[in-house]
Amino acid sequence: NIVVAPPNSAVIVSGCRGNKIVLGRCGFAFWFIEEARSLSLEIMTITVTSQECETTQGVKINLQSYAQVKVKSLKPDGTLNMEAIQLAATNFLSASQWEIQDALQKTLEGHQRQ
Repeated sequence: NIVVAPPNSAVIVSGCRGNKIVLGRCGFAFWFIEEARSLSLEIMTITVTSQECETTQGVKINLQSYAQVKVKSLKPDGTLNMEAIQLAATNFLSASQWEIQDALQKTLEGHQRQ
C-alpha cells in the first residue's frame, strides 16, 4: 500500500523491515507484514488549571494558564528532527488526540504547581 504523509503529520511504518518515518511525502507499506499509523505534528493548545495552590509566601491562589505544545519536527538548521519524532511516536503513537492532551495537561499541571 502507498501511504501519504501530509506536512502536518508523520506516518510511522513498522513491521519486519523495522520502523520508518514518512513526513511530508509518500512511502510504501506491505499490507500483510507492516502497519502504518499517523502522528499529528500540529500545535495543541492546553488549558492548565491549578486550584488552591500555595505560593512561596503561603498565600493560596487559583491559577489558570494556557500552553501551546507540539512535536519539534525541525532542527534549527531546517533538517528533520527524527529523534524528536521517534520519541513522540514511542510515547503517543497508539493514543488518541484526547489521551495525548490529557497526559500533557497532567504533566504541565504538575510543573505549574512547583
